[in-house]
Amino acid sequence: MHMLKKALTIDEKGHGEDHPDTATCYNNLGIVAQEIEDNNDAAQMHENALSIREKVLGTNHSDTA
Repeated sequence: MHMLKKALTIDEKGHGEDHPDTATCYNNLGIVAQEIEDNNDAAQMHENALSIREKVLGTNHSDTA
C-alpha cells in the first residue's frame, strides 16, 4: 500500500490531480484497501477515481462507466 501511495504522489505532481493516471492510482489503492477490508478507505479511493474520470473523461466514457 505504501508504494501505491508513493505512486499517487508522483502522479499528482507529474500529471496533476485531474489526470486519468491519477485516477488509476486512486482506483488501485481502492482495490488494495478492499482486499485488506478497509472499506471506508476503499470507498473514498474509488470515489476519488470516479470523480476525476467524470471530470476529465465525461460520464459516457468506458472508464467512467
